[in-house]
Amino acid sequence: MATTSKKSRRFRHRIAEGNFQNWLKAYLVISFVKDDIKTCVSEKISLWFEKLLKEISISKGKEKEICTECKTQNVLHCSTKHVCVMDKTMQCQFHNSAEKKYKPCPKGICKRIKDNIKAFHASKIPSWTNTRAERWCQNPWEIAKCFMPPNAYLNADSVDETDLNGILSVVINHKEFRDIFEEQECEMVRELVNKVRHAPELLLTTEELNGTIDTLSNFLSSSVYLRTYEKAKEAIQKIGKLKSAQLTVSANEISTILQEVKHSHTCQNVTRLLQRAIETLNEERTQEQEKLDKIFTLLENIADALFNIQRLSSAPVVQRSQPMTETMYQEIKQKMKSDLLKFNKQHHSTIPLSPLFEENDTALIGFYVFPKMMLTDVQTSMFRGRSKERRTKIESLHDIFFNNHERCKEMYVTADAGLGKSVFCKRLAVTWCHSHQPVKNSYFAEQDFQTLHEFEFFFLILLRDTCKSECEIEEMIQKQVIYHLDHSSLYTVEVVEEVLSRESCLIILDGLDEWTHPQGTLSCEAGCLGIPHRKSWEIQ
Repeated sequence: MATTSKKSRRFRHRIAEGNFQNWLKAYLVISFVKDDIKTCVSEKISLWFEKLLKEISISKGKEKEICTECKTQNVLHCSTKHVCVMDKTMQCQFHNSAEKKYKPCPKGICKRIKDNIKAFHASKIPSWTNTRAERWCQNPWEIAKCFMPPNAYLNADSVDETDLNGILSVVINHKEFRDIFEEQECEMVRELVNKVRHAPELLLTTEELNGTIDTLSNFLSSSVYLRTYEKAKEAIQKIGKLKSAQLTVSANEISTILQEVKHSHTCQNVTRLLQRAIETLNEERTQEQEKLDKIFTLLENIADALFNIQRLSSAPVVQRSQPMTETMYQEIKQKMKSDLLKFNKQHHSTIPLSPLFEENDTALIGFYVFPKMMLTDVQTSMFRGRSKERRTKIESLHDIFFNNHERCKEMYVTADAGLGKSVFCKRLAVTWCHSHQPVKNSYFAEQDFQTLHEFEFFFLILLRDTCKSECEIEEMIQKQVIYHLDHSSLYTVEVVEEVLSRESCLIILDGLDEWTHPQGTLSCEAGCLGIPHRKSWEIQ
C-alpha cells in the first residue's frame, strides 16, 4: 500500500509539473479557434446555399420550394464512385433495397443541389456517406458535411456539433473559401489538432505548447476576412492571456473540453482517465471564473485514479521518450489496415463504363481483362556504350514486383494514353484487398494473391489530384488517403511515417506524366525533381 501511495504521489507531481497542463492549454486554444471560425464558415455556407436555391427557383420559374422526400440513395446513381460497394453476390451495399434505389427528384431540386455540391468540391469527390439528402433544403450544414472526411460526420447536425478538423475540411474542400483562407495553413492547423488530440498520455512539452499557440494565433490573424469578426479579436486576446498566464476559465469549460476529447479518443486508457477527470470536476464544478492555475490544482486530485488505471491496464505506461508503446502501435496499425481495405474497396473497385457516363461505373471484377505486358530490361554494352533492350512477356504480378526472388524497389509502367494504366492500378488495389480478405472467387490467380499478400499496406495516389505545392509522397498519402479513412484522427503524421518505415508497403503513383515538381520549394531537399520523392524512410 505504501508503494501505491508513493507512485500515486509521483503521478500527482507529474501532472502538477506542467505537461498535462500544457496539453490542456493547447486544447483550450483549439477551442478558441473553433469558436472563432465556426460562425464565419456557417454563415458562408448558408449564404452560398441561399443563392443556390434562388438560382434553382428562377430557373424553374417558381417561388422558392423545397424537397424533403429524396434520400441520399435516391439522388445518387448506382454505381457512384467512392460510395457503392459490391458484396459477394455483386449487389450494391448502398442501394440495397427498393426504397434506396435511384429515382429522379419529383421536384427537380435534389439533382441540381447534388450537381452543385460536386462542382464546388475541390476534388469533385464529395463525402456522400456523411449526409442525408432529405435534410438538404432545411439545414445547409447537412450540405457542408459533404466537404468533410467521409463516414465521420453523419450525426454532426450543426457547426457546434462539428470538431475543428471537420470545419477546416469544409474550408479546404469548398471552392467558396478559396479567397478567404490559405489551404496550406488550414492543412497545418488540421495536422496540429490531430497531434494535440492524440498526444501520448495527453502530455505536451512547453516547446510543443508554444509552437501550437504561435501556429494557431498566426492562423487567426493572417485572414483578412476573419478580422472582420469580433470573435476573432476575442480569440486572439484569449490566446495572448493564456500564454501570459492571465486567462481565467471555469471548471465547466475544462469539463466540456475533456468530455469532447473523451468522445473522440479510442484509446481505452485515455478514455478512462478523462472520465475520472470529468467526474472530479463535476464534484466541485463552479460557474465562477477562476484562474487557470486553480483549476489545475483541482485536476491534481485525479492522480490516484491515473495510477490505478495504468497499473490495471495490460498496456505498459508510455514513456515521454517514446511516441507510443508497441501495443498501441499494433492496435493502430491493424485499425489503419482495416480502414485502408474498406477505403480501397470503396474508391478503386469500379471502373467507368464510358467517359460519357461518369456517374455510372461497373464492378472491375469480371469486367477487366489483364493486358498484355512486357518486361523491358535495358542492357548497356561495354563497347561504344550501346544499349540493348531485352523484352520478356509478363505472366503474372510476380514478374512485375520480383526479379527472380528479390523484391524490386521501384517499377515503372509505361504505355500510350488510353491503354489502361490507371485501370491496371485499380486492379492492383482490388487484388490487394482480396488477398488480405479472401473470398471465393476464381477471377484472381492464386499467384497474384500470394504476390500482393506480401505487402501489408497498399496506397494508390492519383498524381492528377495532388496539390501543386506537393512533392513528398508522405504528404500525398496523408491528404489523398489517410484523411479519408474512418479513424483518420488516429493516424497522425508520426503514425503514418512509422508504418511506412516499419511495414511492407506498396505505393502506386498513377499519372506521372500529369505531374510536375513545384517550383521554388525551399523545404524540398531531394535531388531528383522528375518524380515525387520520399523523406528519410526506406522503401521496404
